[in-house]
Amino acid sequence: MSIVPSEIDAASVAQQNIGITIHGNVPQLIGRDVYCVYGDEEKTPVTVYENNSSQSQLVHCPFLKKDKYSMFLVDKDHALLTVAIEVFNRAIMWGNLTIYNCEKTGQDAYLHCEIGHQQYRARWLNSSQVLCEDVKLFTSNRSHLFPVQLRLSGDHRFIDNPSTTSVEVYNCEVGRSDCSACWGRVDWGHKCAWCMSTKSCKLRSEIVCSTNGANQVFTDSVTVKVHKEGHSSQKFSFLLPEIGTLYPDQGPKAGGTRITINGTNLHIGSALRVLVNGSKDCTSLKRTGRSIVCVMPPFHVTESAVPICVQFEKKHCLRKNMTFWYRENPLIEGISPNTSYASGGRRITVTGQRFHLAQSILMVIEDGGKAQSKIQDNLNLAPEEYKVMIGSFPCDIYVVKGKIHCSVNVSLESDERQLPVSVHVGKYNETIAMVQLSESDFSIIMSIVVCVVLLLACAIALVVFCTKSRRAERYRQKTLLQMEEMEAQIREEIRKGFAELQTDMTDLTKELNRSQGIPFLEYRYFVIRTFFPKCSIDSESQSPERFHQLTTQSRIAAISRSPPETHPLLQPDWKVPENCRQNMEEGISLFSFLLNNKHFLISFVHALEQQKDFAVRDR
Repeated sequence: MSIVPSEIDAASVAQQNIGITIHGNVPQLIGRDVYCVYGDEEKTPVTVYENNSSQSQLVHCPFLKKDKYSMFLVDKDHALLTVAIEVFNRAIMWGNLTIYNCEKTGQDAYLHCEIGHQQYRARWLNSSQVLCEDVKLFTSNRSHLFPVQLRLSGDHRFIDNPSTTSVEVYNCEVGRSDCSACWGRVDWGHKCAWCMSTKSCKLRSEIVCSTNGANQVFTDSVTVKVHKEGHSSQKFSFLLPEIGTLYPDQGPKAGGTRITINGTNLHIGSALRVLVNGSKDCTSLKRTGRSIVCVMPPFHVTESAVPICVQFEKKHCLRKNMTFWYRENPLIEGISPNTSYASGGRRITVTGQRFHLAQSILMVIEDGGKAQSKIQDNLNLAPEEYKVMIGSFPCDIYVVKGKIHCSVNVSLESDERQLPVSVHVGKYNETIAMVQLSESDFSIIMSIVVCVVLLLACAIALVVFCTKSRRAERYRQKTLLQMEEMEAQIREEIRKGFAELQTDMTDLTKELNRSQGIPFLEYRYFVIRTFFPKCSIDSESQSPERFHQLTTQSRIAAISRSPPETHPLLQPDWKVPENCRQNMEEGISLFSFLLNNKHFLISFVHALEQQKDFAVRDR
């Protein structure tokens, strides 16, 4: 289990409660008699709280009274206190917390301060301060930090020091050879000053003195004579304070009236007193150059004017004719009403006398404002002290035959279907019922209008849909008739074309039977027509259209004739100069070799096909 807080200072305010969180598989403690046991004897009842967010259980234990701390701190500055959770006189879980008392640390033993590896005798000044005696530190550097530790005599361990405590030792004469650098060390907290006579940086010293009176108002520098004479750079002024008015000039004899004294030069001097009747001080003094504010003391005599004396530096009073009147204390004569609802918030009127003398009023109800009675009271509430609201709308209230009636004179327009009815009396605010809102006539009319519009829209949509459906059906029928007519025409054309084709095939077969059969070219002429079409007779003498217009016999005769061979490569005898013949024959041989190479032929064909002017006929 875990305990919060885990450490308790015996010197601080008494600890009221401790919180314990119990972890693990522990039976449910709610509804059982559970106690916290401190040490072996002290036992306090436990308050168990529900914790739905985790498996742990939370308990609060009242802690020990402060006068019982000492029984655990006998001759020591801290003690480990065992806290056990007891159910049915059996401890089911326990833990520890620490009680410590820093005031006892080292009080019965000698203390030593260790500063810069040097030990100095120390002694307690009070419960929170230690004085290290006869400490002498020196540094040749500009500044040096010496850590400070406390140790009990004969003990090698240091006393716990949560923060590193150190003392700074600085040397004004090191590293500061000019005036600006010397005065700049003031920002670091170093009390260094520039000495004009020796042109060096020295440790600044202070001289405290008391001035004598002056015969007149004047301003001048301060002169100090120590073997030699020196003058201050700042000016000192002798001024004359003046007192003007006092406000307020009267108050209750119980005191506590805050008065303001106006004037000029009221901020001067180191000691200031405001005396009442020459014997009592006006306390809580605050002053500026133009005002002094203080709180008047109580006075036993009333309806009398007492003198107010403003005294600077314990000298004579200024303006002795300034007075303050003490009056009788304010008197309360009655309170109305004298009863209130337990929730508070009722306005109470206090009547009496001399309330104008009080600068601030604080009314305190005893017993913390708790209700003294639970019985039904007649509070005599005024109409403005209570109200009934329906939602955010105020309700007019009237009583008929002992019953309260509420009416609303405005339209209850709200998005909610129901509104709460709440009663407000002072700070009391309670919802007593819910009002169900019925639909207004306007809402009903709007609903009818919306329904009629929707019906008309549906009727129009239905008419449009039926009209378009009839048009679509007529168009579909017309399209079907057109398609049937087209199919009949196509069937008729196909039938006629097939008959003509049969007739042409019969005629062609008869012609072929009368001739020697289907004509064909020799392989030599086929190659020439394929690879050298421009050199053939078909390309030079007649066009393809002319060839197709010939009769069958004429076509055979044209094909059978040997076309003249005009290409140089097709001539039986190459007319090539003797000096080029060898190169040409070698080239033809190489070309023949390439034609027998499959890879070359494929690359050659692909290269030709990639040309833009390579037509389908060429392929």
